[in-house]
Amino acid sequence: MEQSTFENLQKNKGIEFVPPATDPVTTPTKPAETLAEQFPSIMAMLRVVKKPVSTAPTNVPKNFVEQFVIYENAGTYRLYVYVNQTWRYTALT
Repeated sequence: MEQSTFENLQKNKGIEFVPPATDPVTTPTKPAETLAEQFPSIMAMLRVVKKPVSTAPTNVPKNFVEQFVIYENAGTYRLYVYVNQTWRYTALT
């Protein structure tokens, strides 16, 4: 279809605009919380001692606290940190 034909149809109401469907899974139901609103829950999570895991993390963290994982397996200790959409680790002694 040529541009001129499209414009003529648009002027004569020969084209109906259909808005894109919204997906309830990806459409947020409420605005994202600000850091000030998240602060009390973050502080409460940081007060709890995290237990080490025995497998390397593969999940995508949902909040600040989940970005840090302590790994322990057969005498190997690592601190995993989620940075730039990937998990990185450093050895602990």
